[in-house]
Amino acid sequence: VGYVFSSKPDQRHVITNWPGLKGRKVSPKVPTVMLYNNSNDFKWGFEVEHLADRKIGAFKLFLDPDLPKPLYISAMGMQTELNRLKKTAVEVTRDFLRSLYQWTLTQIEDHHMADYLEIVAVEFVVSMPAIWPEKARLATLQVSADFTMAQEEANQFTLPQGCERCRYSRPAGSLMLNKKFEDYLKSVIDEEEFFSLRKTESFRSAMMKFNDEIKQDFVSSNKKTYFVDFPGAHLTNQPDLNLKSNRITLTGYESSGKEIA
Repeated sequence: VGYVFSSKPDQRHVITNWPGLKGRKVSPKVPTVMLYNNSNDFKWGFEVEHLADRKIGAFKLFLDPDLPKPLYISAMGMQTELNRLKKTAVEVTRDFLRSLYQWTLTQIEDHHMADYLEIVAVEFVVSMPAIWPEKARLATLQVSADFTMAQEEANQFTLPQGCERCRYSRPAGSLMLNKKFEDYLKSVIDEEEFFSLRKTESFRSAMMKFNDEIKQDFVSSNKKTYFVDFPGAHLTNQPDLNLKSNRITLTGYESSGKEIA
């Protein structure tokens, strides 16, 4: 989430502090994930533990039932949890966006004079990929309109609110990075072993780890090392490709996107 003031358009501010952020001081992104105790009590983003049971992720893909779902997402498990909560994907998206919206305003007020923000105009813009289907676009507009006046404008949703001109955006192409990571795994793992692995819970867990943890650091420095494990997979070692004992070691070179992106 980023914002600028129209009086100083060259000074861009990025929100890097999030509820529940642990282990890292800052992050320019927040996971799109929810965990409900009941239909009205929930955690979101970094508040949700990585291995939490019944957490809901990638719910924006369910805004259009016809959208293909990645392998690491269990469509049946998602629907079971929605049925338990008596909620729809649209309602879960509304809860997440409202939390994001409220936190954004809080962070802006913390870094600027709150009294000043009350007397100037604000504009929120939610950008989406150009290829986003119409059903998902309209559902997002519907959700946004539930907690602020919303208006669609050239592949963006403009949400007027009361502060100087602020621009809110979410990075597009996030799911494309997941596909790139899967392609990267395919290039490292033996072809026959990969297609067998792809059907396992081990593979799904690896994709979830990339989605929830590794991907969040794509814009950080390239000094970090990550480990992606495939327990019980019996993969052929590929030392030159950092695959050994069912573990792929991702150096900063790969995780910064030079290989994956």
